[in-house]
Parts: sequence; C-alpha cells; structure tokens
Amino acid sequence: MPNYKVFKAISVSDPPDTPAEWWVVDNRAPSQHAARLVVDRFETQEEAEHQAARLNSE
Repeated sequence: MPNYKVFKAISVSDPPDTPAEWWVVDNRAPSQHAARLVVDRFETQEEAEHQAARLNSE
C-alpha cells in the first residue's frame, strides 16, 4: 500500500469558481483523518500524482 496518496481539497466556504487544490498526504499517520500530514499542495492533479509517485519510490 502506498504511503503517500493524492487528495482533492475543496473549500466549501470559498466561492464556487475557486479552483481545487491537490494535496499529497502522508498516509502512514494514525487512522484519524485529522492526524494525517499534508506533505505538499499542488494546483494540478498531475503534479500531485507525480510527487506522490516519487515519494512512494524512495
């Protein structure tokens, strides 16, 4: 199972036309969602997936 995963983050309090952020999250943290560590944020899904793949290959 990969240690780093990509999540799409949308703020519900922002205007509807606000673009989503893509987060690379360290999935090794405890099972509580709030305890997981956001490693990096990206504007595109492709950038986030590339970073997650790089981190998982280390």
